[in-house]
Amino acid sequence: MNCVTTHWFLPLMRSLLLAVVVMPCMTAAQNGGNSDAANTPLDTPANALTVALTDALTDAQQQYLALIDAIELEQGVNAAELIEPLTALSRLYLEQGLYAEASTGFDRARGVVRVNSGFSSVQELEPLRLQVKAEEAAGNFAAAWELGKTVLMIARENSADLATHAVFTEFADKRLAILEQYRSGHFPPQIVLGCYYGKGKEIDSFMLGDSQINLFSETKQHCGSGDRPTVLISLLREARTFQVAAIETLLKNDIYADQRLQQLVTGLLRTSDSLHRLMRTHNDPFLALAMQRVLGYQPRDAATLQQQALFLLQLADMNVNNASSGTRPAGYDSVLAQYLKAHAQLSAAGMTPTALDAIFTPAIPVMLPAYADNPWVPLEATAPAAYIDVEFDISRYGRSEHIEITSATAGVTRADKRALVRLVKDNRFRPYLTDGQFADGTHVVVRYPLAADTAAAH
Repeated sequence: MNCVTTHWFLPLMRSLLLAVVVMPCMTAAQNGGNSDAANTPLDTPANALTVALTDALTDAQQQYLALIDAIELEQGVNAAELIEPLTALSRLYLEQGLYAEASTGFDRARGVVRVNSGFSSVQELEPLRLQVKAEEAAGNFAAAWELGKTVLMIARENSADLATHAVFTEFADKRLAILEQYRSGHFPPQIVLGCYYGKGKEIDSFMLGDSQINLFSETKQHCGSGDRPTVLISLLREARTFQVAAIETLLKNDIYADQRLQQLVTGLLRTSDSLHRLMRTHNDPFLALAMQRVLGYQPRDAATLQQQALFLLQLADMNVNNASSGTRPAGYDSVLAQYLKAHAQLSAAGMTPTALDAIFTPAIPVMLPAYADNPWVPLEATAPAAYIDVEFDISRYGRSEHIEITSATAGVTRADKRALVRLVKDNRFRPYLTDGQFADGTHVVVRYPLAADTAAAH
């Protein structure tokens, strides 16, 4: 058995056998990448090690180990054909909770990839991402964080390759997951590893229009404690950066009328909205540039034209929701123009008048943001156990006016009614567009179901 194979089996053998005696050798990594040293054979046959482990392994693992040994004997320890079985075997270890063995296996697969495809190739991403997963599952968050830096570096160098879309999306989701853990009172280790408490100066620069983000900050000052909003803003900014990178990868691959892009754009707007709630006085050129890129795509057919119009509709909704509270918000005419353009594009794409009315003159008003659950139901719907009926006007600025409670089920309290009036007053609505004109006072009457626990109390 050669030296590289012995190095690969050692972690597995330690976990499965009380004692294993192998002859010492130096790996290629220990010899600065010297392939001659890495291929120095040992006197111990490869099949002797496999036989010693037979009783402790599953059939699938034994098959992969036998295949790996056969490929190594026939084609050498760095044969490209090893990548698939090494990765599959390591996946089995990961599923079984053998995290050290899994990590070592993915690292070995990555090494073979580098020999055959060169450094920083997109092919490195799969075994490397899986190694990150194994380290995280083992609780080795510092090791996972360091490996994550390499994943991002490779993804950025290969950002035109569609495979990097999944990488950027995964990192965005991870940042948002860390954010939710932190918000809920937990303290995930990544807060310190990423030094999110120490990113205050970056946020100051961001407020002044600098959109650059120092991912994986190397500074170790003020990493363990600090200002809570700094952490929240920094995580949102990083998540958004990864979302935009994933969007850019799809656009580079001419993927537009696609659910993946829809989900990313909605996620970008949702993240930006959360950021706006923390930094209400800040204009957001980063989002403007990202949406300019999305909306600058040249539609090639009805499907891409319709998708572009729906993206524009989402942006207009967000602009209404984030508009200043003045009587006539500055620049609001451009927001209304976005709605008009979206309507024209949807019509040109072949959307029926009925479908257009459902968007621009809906029976139930669209409370913004539109991606959140709309709390209203029509009066003619099956009545819930407890509800309140309310009527109000919606201005061309998306604001509610002349709010009035019209009826309610028995037992609804004054506090319930006041809470509903606040809900209507504090939120924005999509302006109604009828025959090319924005009505300045569309009257709506809707029913607001009370929560099940509230209904039970009544």
